[in-house]
Amino acid sequence: MIYYRVALRSGQTTTWRWKSSLLTSLHSVMGLLNMYRGMPREHIRVFLSSSVEQMDDMLSRANQVLLSTAVTVDQLWDKNCVSWIEVRRLEVELGAGGDHDQLYNWSLPPSGSQVLAWTKLLARRERGELEP
Repeated sequence: MIYYRVALRSGQTTTWRWKSSLLTSLHSVMGLLNMYRGMPREHIRVFLSSSVEQMDDMLSRANQVLLSTAVTVDQLWDKNCVSWIEVRRLEVELGAGGDHDQLYNWSLPPSGSQVLAWTKLLARRERGELEP
C-alpha cells in the first residue's frame, strides 16, 4: 500500500510543511489538490511512502534538499513515474539499512569456479567440439 501526504511551500520559504493528514487513495489526493489549484505547482509536493513511519523522514530530507519520495503534481499525473516498487526501493536506499554508499567488491562464490568450468564444457559440447 502507498500512503500519500501533501506538503506546501509558501512564498519565498524553502521549507515544506504538511497540509494534509495521511491519505491512502490517489482519489483523495486529487480531491485535496483541487483545493490548491490556484497555487503555483512548484509550491506543491506529494510525498509517497510504503510506511507511515517514513513519511516524516521524507519531509525532513526534502527540507534539507536531499533526495526524497516527494513528487510534483505533474509527476503524480504520470502513471509511469510513480510505482509502489520504486517508492519502496528508494526508501530502502535512503534508510539506515541502505547500502548506496558502500563499496561493492564482487567475486565468484567458492563453487563459482566449478560452475564456470561446467558451463564452458557445456558450451563446447553444444558447439560440437566434444562428443558425449
